[in-house]
Parts: sequence; C-alpha cells; structure tokens
Amino acid sequence: MQPTPFRGASHRILAPDVARGLMLLSICVANVSTAWLSGTEFGAHFQRGAGIVGIATSPGWLNASDRILIVLNDIAAHFRGLPMFAFLFGYGFGMIVQSLARRGYDSRRARGVLAKRYAWLLIIGVVHCVFLFHGDILVLYSIIAMLLVIGVNWSTKTYRVLIGVLVALVIVQLVLVPGITLGSTAGVPSSSPATAPRGQDFPQLFITSSYLTHVGLGVLAALQYVLLSPLYLVQLGPVILGGLIASRYRWLEDAESHRPSLLRWAGCGLSAAVVVGVAEGCVQIGWWPAIWGPVLAAVNYATGMVAGPGIIAAIALLLVPVQRRLLTVGGQPSAPISWLAALGRMSLTGYVMQSVVLHIFTARYLLNVGHGHGATVAFLVALGTWSLTLVFAVCWAKTGRRGPVEAVHRRLAYGPPAGTRHHHTPGPHPAGPPLTAPYPPTAPPPAGPPPTGSGPAEWPPR
Repeated sequence: MQPTPFRGASHRILAPDVARGLMLLSICVANVSTAWLSGTEFGAHFQRGAGIVGIATSPGWLNASDRILIVLNDIAAHFRGLPMFAFLFGYGFGMIVQSLARRGYDSRRARGVLAKRYAWLLIIGVVHCVFLFHGDILVLYSIIAMLLVIGVNWSTKTYRVLIGVLVALVIVQLVLVPGITLGSTAGVPSSSPATAPRGQDFPQLFITSSYLTHVGLGVLAALQYVLLSPLYLVQLGPVILGGLIASRYRWLEDAESHRPSLLRWAGCGLSAAVVVGVAEGCVQIGWWPAIWGPVLAAVNYATGMVAGPGIIAAIALLLVPVQRRLLTVGGQPSAPISWLAALGRMSLTGYVMQSVVLHIFTARYLLNVGHGHGATVAFLVALGTWSLTLVFAVCWAKTGRRGPVEAVHRRLAYGPPAGTRHHHTPGPHPAGPPLTAPYPPTAPPPAGPPPTGSGPAEWPPR
C-alpha cells in the first residue's frame, strides 16, 4: 500500500480534533484518580499499577456507583488516554513533516524547524511539571519528538522495523520488571501491585503540604523524566511511530478510503479495552482474586497500546458521514461535535488548564476539595474540570484566535507573525487542510521563504 497523496480541502479535518477533545477527558479522569485525589482516607481501596481508587464504606448507591466507575475507568481511562495522546502526537508530527515538505523545505531545514518547535515545547512542559503538575506528559513527548527529528526522512519500512524492535523490548520489560511501567498519569513509574497490599499508602508525590514543597518535587520529577526518557521511549515509541506512519497514509483525513484498516483497528482496540478492562476492574473491586492483579495490570498496559489507536479509529469512522457532508455541502457539524473539536484545536491549553483548575481545588494548601470520598466523587471532579475547559474552549473559539498556550508556543518557536516582520516577504500559504498537530500550533511555521528544490530523493519520506 502506498501513502495516500495529498488532496486539497477547504475544511479542517474533524477526527483529530474530536479525538483530542475526548482524549482530554480520559486523561483528566486518569489523573484525578491516580494523582490529584490519591490518598487513603476513604474505606476500602485497591492498589494497581498507577495509584489508588476508592470505594465508599457505606452500602447503597454510592458504594455501587464507585464499583461501576472503577470498572468503567479500567475500560475507558486507565492507560487509554495516554496511548491516544501518543498516537495523535506521532500523527501530528508526521503532518508537520509532510507540510514542510510540500512547502519546499528539504530534510535539513525541516529538522531545524522541528527541533526548535519541540525544544520550546520541552521548556513549556518543564514549567508545567515544576509549577503545576508532576505527572506532566509534555516533557517526555518533547524529548521523544526531538529524537524523531533525527530520522525525519526515514522510510515507512524502517519505522515498521523499529516498531517491531521496540515492541520486543516492551515484552521483555513486562516479563522481567512488570512494575516499571507508565501509569495513567503518564509520568511517575508505578510500583507493582504485587508489592502494594490493600490498605498501603501510595507514595504521596502529588499531595504536598506547601507550594514550595510542590515546586521542589516538581524539579525532581522533571529531572526524572529526562533521565528515564530512554525507558519511556521504549514504552511509548511503538504507538508514536504508529501514528507517524498513519499520517503518511492520511488515515484520519481520508478515513473513508481506509475504512477496512480502520475497522480492524477499531474492532481490535475496542474489544481489547472492554475485555481486559472488565477483567482488571473485577480485580480492583474485589470480585476476582487479587493474585491476578499484577498480570492483568501488565496485560492492560500492553493492550492499551492497541486500545488507544483503536478508539481513535472508531472516532474517525463515526465522523465519516459528517466530514463528507462538510466537504460536499458545507455548513457546520452538530453542537457536541463542534464543542469537542473546539477543545481539540486548543488541546495544549485544555491540558494545562486542567492542571490549573485541579491545583486550585485539590491542593492541601489551597481549597483542598474532593479528597477521601471514593471513585464517584473523583469522577465528578474530573468531569467538572474537563467541562470547564470545554466551555472555555467553545467561548474562546468565537474569538477566532489560537488557544492562549498554543499562541505562546507558536510565538516562541516561530517568532512574531509574518505581517509584523518588515524585513520578511511571506511565501504563499500551503494548499490543503490546516495542520492538526496534537500540541500545539496548528499551522505551518511562518519562517522566511523556503529554500528552492525538494531536497534529496527520499524527501518527502514515504
């Protein structure tokens, strides 16, 4: 199969934006249950690979809802948002590469643009990690992206071989050291469920008594991400590279042409999410023997790398009729789709805003809300936080401007807008749909006129 050639379009592609909007909900639920509200004040609780989920001690609807939500969390949130992010991150990276190639940038110049872009994203991630949320994911992904810059013109075949090597390393790691995996917070290596009996305190890295302590631990967390980035590259690399390859075939932009492949991914991913998620959830709520916990935690982690892309494939397929209507008839999608797309277009702002809201409400030295009330309250806190970011995104979209954090990153990475550079004559705008890179700007760099020529024979990569 050959990568799908670029086709011009006048509408932004919905699938990546809607997927990112939903992804932020999954990430928020996972982060709240494993970081912001982690603790042991509530009754029975169960340690898994990434934190503690609580169950109310009193019988009745709250106890039942806690159990239901714990199972649903294992199906739809626990190691689901992270692989979705990884896939979309790789997809966006590939889209930027293709855009630069269309504009006439050779591989050397493209590497420079990409390196600067992700270096600034790394700095934003460090600031976010130190001052807001220790479970930041931007630091890791920025480092991985800068490593990808080295192989920006590698062939698809080379990437597939690399995926095979990384998957083999992941399997070895899960067999030899099953406790060292990425948790739902996409950051702190989790302790093995086998070594954390029911009732044991989870290390309170995220729960501090003062902001000064919080900042100090944030510095240590950021250093940890940098030092352990090779380990995380092995774990996340297959999904990121899978997204990069998918971008070369334009899976999300031309989902209708790739329906068979997307159906296979959606079927496998959703099936894995449900089957393994239910099994692990049954262990978490005490219906199955706890001895299965470590095995199912490792299996859920591994299947998450299929479930995440599978969820994105399902979203792309569901949006095919909507996208077709927009491209042929015009108009606007329904309100819920428009709202999710608005949040997806400013997903970096939405992600950082989650940390601001949750920090204010849950920090011990601030409002200190939500601790010790079980899974239902944790879910409501997450849903409320995500809803606030959704409302903000919808209102901000009416201004026609990029998200605030996206605008800052774009200015740092690419300089002032082309119209403010008196010494610069901007080149023509590239044809085709706007870029939909996960984080953060959604348009090609406004640098000076690109060099002439299309670069070496292998460029753009195929």
